[in-house]
Amino acid sequence: MTAPDPTENGRRRAFPSTEVPDPGRFHGDCRLGLEHVLRGLSALFWAIPLALLAFARHFLAFLPTLYDLVLPTIGAGLAFYGLMRLGRYQRRERVWQNSLLLSQTLALLVLGLSPFLFLWSRVPSVTFFARAVVLLLAVALIFLVAFLGSLERLAAMLPDDTVRGDARLFRGLSAYLVTVLAGVGVTLYWRLAPGHLSDFLEIPRQPLGLGRHGILLLLILIPVAMSMAVTWKLKEVVLAVMVGWPQQNPAAVAGAPGQGGVTAGPAGPVKLSASGSRNG
Repeated sequence: MTAPDPTENGRRRAFPSTEVPDPGRFHGDCRLGLEHVLRGLSALFWAIPLALLAFARHFLAFLPTLYDLVLPTIGAGLAFYGLMRLGRYQRRERVWQNSLLLSQTLALLVLGLSPFLFLWSRVPSVTFFARAVVLLLAVALIFLVAFLGSLERLAAMLPDDTVRGDARLFRGLSAYLVTVLAGVGVTLYWRLAPGHLSDFLEIPRQPLGLGRHGILLLLILIPVAMSMAVTWKLKEVVLAVMVGWPQQNPAAVAGAPGQGGVTAGPAGPVKLSASGSRNG
């Protein structure tokens, strides 16, 4: 008879694989910090479409306003805040924290580069502002892929096989679409306006660019929609785990006078003797 492998047992407790998701079987230690995850996912769910709308206005509007200076910063800042809240969950998981650190770094870069959109809209002839906007677009696209990768890591720690598969699938599709979008952008730049970043960035503002607007928005909206879908599903799983925990794992089950009771803890049920003390 061989002794069980403690490493394998720990992996099974942390990553339960069941056909039907059971929030009650989620390990007690993995529940700590789920309230931060829920708030972080809520902030990210609203931050991503807000940032998209704020960024898109700079390329589709002819008259920039003061709102164009505030809204991109608010959207990027809200996304960074949500990622920081997610960082409070499972601090000892190195893979999860490394993936989250990459997303946080990219979100911070987007936050720092977002004011250049307003500056470029006011003075499009300055090359420095145009280069900053191009760098912002590249970092934002990479952030979408990295963010879905972080959601995939988060889904691997939750007791739902469906959301794990969706997160893995959407991350792959978003990486493919971002690669296609980057290739199309580089090709158009070298064929239409080589060496003139300002002229290239102003192509969506042209009156005859309705077809280009549709293709561009379609390619960008798909990874954004995938991010929002995975974020919403993870919110539902986290909320189900938080609601089902006290119902399926009561803190104590008291016995009758003179009889032993059972106390449920994170490590499993602990038997109590008739006097209420723990058995040796």
